[in-house]
Amino acid sequence: MSFAPPSMPLGRQPDPIREDTPYVPGRLAALLAVVLIVFGIFTFRIYRLTVVHGPYFYERSEKNFLLEKSISPLRGRILISDGTPVAINRTVYSILMNTFRLDSETIEESIDRIAELTGREELRSKAEQALSTGPKWKSVALVDNLSFGDISPILERLYQLPGIIVEKRHRRQYPLRSLVGHVTGYTGAISAGQLERYLEDGYLPEDRIGKL
Repeated sequence: MSFAPPSMPLGRQPDPIREDTPYVPGRLAALLAVVLIVFGIFTFRIYRLTVVHGPYFYERSEKNFLLEKSISPLRGRILISDGTPVAINRTVYSILMNTFRLDSETIEESIDRIAELTGREELRSKAEQALSTGPKWKSVALVDNLSFGDISPILERLYQLPGIIVEKRHRRQYPLRSLVGHVTGYTGAISAGQLERYLEDGYLPEDRIGKL
């Protein structure tokens, strides 16, 4: 009795056997080698970034932060028809303390020196406020509305005052005072009762607003 081999459907080729595909193991070995090489390169790079150069990048990340600064626009002058000014801008200076990466002793020394240079002994009590302010990169206002003459001794010694920042801004001044105040209005700090509403509109607690 003889048996005929099973017939194959038309259009289908018989599955290849191992002897017909000798190149497959070689390709798999080459692919595995490529994967291992790529993995090794990534491992080496991670090792260099985290172990060899880790301290360097850690120091850079500690110094990398975002500082937001509000810049007030310069307002125009208001004059009467005869040229008499009723609202002008005056340049004033503020002294701020930034405690970032400073120890308590350095902070106290800088503030004591500012109190001595400005003749304002009450500033010595600001050290505790500066130490308790967070986050540490936010500055604490020590004194405001200083003239250039007041600030000159500090600018000359600024390199000896760690953490001290001098800011210049323009303050509104009304030469006729209350005589035309009902017409020009004035700018002032946001009161406690108004703070919540103005914060929703994007204002900052230290911003000044127009008032009548």
